[in-house]
Amino acid sequence: YRSSSIIFIFTSLIMIIILTILSHFSYSAYTFYFANFCFIICVVALNIVSEYLLCLTTQKESKESGSTKNNFPIYFGPRGLGSLIGNFFGGRILENHPSSFVFFITSFIPILILFLAMIHQEPKFGSSPPEKRPIREELKVLRNLLSKSELLLLVTCIGLINICPNFDSITNYYLTESMSFSTNDLADLSTISAAFYILGLIFYYRWLLGVSAKKLFLFSNVLLWFGNVSFMALVLHWVQAWGINPKIFCLANYGIYSFIAELNMMPVFAIWTAHVPPGLEATSITLFTGIINLTSNIGNYTGTAVSWMIGVSSKNIERLWLALFVQNIYLILVVVAIFFIPFKEP
Repeated sequence: YRSSSIIFIFTSLIMIIILTILSHFSYSAYTFYFANFCFIICVVALNIVSEYLLCLTTQKESKESGSTKNNFPIYFGPRGLGSLIGNFFGGRILENHPSSFVFFITSFIPILILFLAMIHQEPKFGSSPPEKRPIREELKVLRNLLSKSELLLLVTCIGLINICPNFDSITNYYLTESMSFSTNDLADLSTISAAFYILGLIFYYRWLLGVSAKKLFLFSNVLLWFGNVSFMALVLHWVQAWGINPKIFCLANYGIYSFIAELNMMPVFAIWTAHVPPGLEATSITLFTGIINLTSNIGNYTGTAVSWMIGVSSKNIERLWLALFVQNIYLILVVVAIFFIPFKEP
């Protein structure tokens, strides 16, 4: 991390090469999986460096001004805006053009990252760069970090929530096959989610920074559960029976859920950042986001297992309501348990 610009430039070049190959050459499924894996690794590298710079900036401002305000909304806001633009136009391009054209258009985006990295002035956070630590020492620090009771309880809460059975892929299939949603409709759902994601950031940054992180985390988890349960009304055909347009219902459901989910994650990052040890900002924040991603992926596998046990399939998609019922029973048990976990404020 001595020069973030070099990492930005290197990863951007690799992304341009991958997207160019995908847009101009034929390839097998295995080749595509490998290329997609390499592309995701590049995105992860960009996120790690961005989070590292964000963490350093926040700590520097806290030391100089004594403020406890964090800059996470400033980081996640532009990322949410990019997601909004990509989802809105991506679905429409994919609806009317082959995938090779989509990859070709996308290949121009890393060029912008490359340009910004070249003109980027590396921030100085001290008179000398931080001392490089041996891997064994870093692992020891991370182990001590996770051994803190307040952080261990926080990670446990996040892990229990994220390993909840995830049925997103089945839900998308249900919307397209049973509810006749088009690619544009799914793109609109992703777009509205990104838009409310940004609104959630603005709302948190403007009005909720001084609110108790613990109380906000607990209350938002309850609201998320109600949002999750409400989707069952669509699967059980109650929405249609009430005379509500399914697409309008889904737009509202996805948007509100995304808004609350962002309010839910901000205090979690605030609590974690407050305990990041000096000199290990990037490693610590990557550890936390890695735990979130790992447990979320476990949730995908548990969702697959539950679907298989219940018998949800393309020929029996109407049993999706039962899978969602199991999901929400698990979630409410975890949410209730969280109220009895005494993790500390940042």
